Amino acid sequence: MNHVSRLVEGGKTAVGSFQEGYDMLVEAIIRPPRNRYDDTQLGPRRFMFAGRIYHRQDLEIASQRPERLLLKCSHFKPEPKADARPLRRPCVVFLHGNAGCRTEGLCVIKTVLAASADLFLFDFGGSGQSQGEYVSLGHWEKEDLAAVVNHLRSSDTVTSIGLWGRSMGAVTALLYAVRDSSIAGMVLDSPFTDLRTLAGELCEKETFGAVPAWLVDAALSVIKVSIQQRAGFDVDDLCPINGASSTTCPAIFSAADEDDFIYPHHSRSLEDEYSGQSRFVSFEGDHNSERPPEFLDEVRIFFMRTLHGSRPDDIWKAERDKAAAQITAPSDADESLRESQNAESAKRHMELLKHSPFGDDSASAGSFPIPEPPPDPAEADKRAAEEAKRAAARRERQVRDLARRQDEPRSAENSPQRRAPPPRSPAGANGGYSNRGGIAAPSQAAPSKADIKQQLIALGFTSSQVEKAMLRSSTLEGCVEWILTES
Repeated sequence: MNHVSRLVEGGKTAVGSFQEGYDMLVEAIIRPPRNRYDDTQLGPRRFMFAGRIYHRQDLEIASQRPERLLLKCSHFKPEPKADARPLRRPCVVFLHGNAGCRTEGLCVIKTVLAASADLFLFDFGGSGQSQGEYVSLGHWEKEDLAAVVNHLRSSDTVTSIGLWGRSMGAVTALLYAVRDSSIAGMVLDSPFTDLRTLAGELCEKETFGAVPAWLVDAALSVIKVSIQQRAGFDVDDLCPINGASSTTCPAIFSAADEDDFIYPHHSRSLEDEYSGQSRFVSFEGDHNSERPPEFLDEVRIFFMRTLHGSRPDDIWKAERDKAAAQITAPSDADESLRESQNAESAKRHMELLKHSPFGDDSASAGSFPIPEPPPDPAEADKRAAEEAKRAAARRERQVRDLARRQDEPRSAENSPQRRAPPPRSPAGANGGYSNRGGIAAPSQAAPSKADIKQQLIALGFTSSQVEKAMLRSSTLEGCVEWILTES
């Protein structure tokens, strides 16, 4: 979703003026750059993993959207033996981001297969090779997902279903799970709480406050009509946090520490509101960086616990009990035995990988772009120490940023050309902004008519437009909205 930053440039240049920024904002939401690929990038059709032969089945499924778009899909599953019935196994459905496609899910295939589950990938409508012109950041994508889930359940080869979504895909999973409580478990990587808050934060960050959040909010209010006409959905419906309190399937919420596109506080806020068993996991990196092996291994364990058999009453109880038991220091003999067992387990794991190449017998098998599987699970105390170290680093950065902002001269702080974004709390507070229904709005005194006129002219509007707008509205937001709709 990095293309959204183009909206900012439109806002800075008074938008040729504002019509250009208007079109950019519409495109940023419903028509991001489409990820094009060919079938050679979908991975091998037949390969071996952990001593078992798998194959890739490509298929088409009709979406449950009104227009019944055809969705391009791939199902990675064990190859049945001759004259044998296909195995009945759990399946994880991977949901890609708004400018992505099903090839995005290839990086998790080893994690999912290691959890003794199939992997199902597909292109949302309007993405990749699927039909459709627009995306909707989760609104219509949940109907695509509904069609996929129905297909898997009617196949009689899938026992339970898990969802693994990233960015738009994570929002889609949240919106769908509100109406389907039978989903066994979800991994939600970098979802947003609501579209208006996300758009305001992006604009504020990229322009250092030169294009205020209220202006983006006003623009969203205007373009919602265009989006409704073109893509058939209301931008105000994109508010996953409204349904978090009524969703009960187990979930992992995750975010990268340095993600400055969808800030980590979105995942934290969603996890705080979530009704089902849940855990928040943070890791180093940004929005698009490769997820660390420790996180992938935690996901593997999560799906092992949720996809097989009945849903546990407490998914993470065993880990908490183990951590509590380790408060008592082990004896030297116990420590030595544990190290020996870990070394032997790692040796067997490496031998298995050496004799189980991921790919078919062709020369190109070794070039399949899937990372090595995650290592054996780290010890609970080591994880806790690493998490504490990352938390301390985050706190140090926050204190340093806050001190830097407080030292800036007041004149620079109030400058409309460059103002640093206000500090955010880890829990997601919009510092410097009041929150009304998830919409960020500036908490400042109303400007005078002279100030309004000066700011409108500074934004690039003509004197004639400004005079006409000020006859119809006494607020800066109202004037901008009138110009955008009437010009």
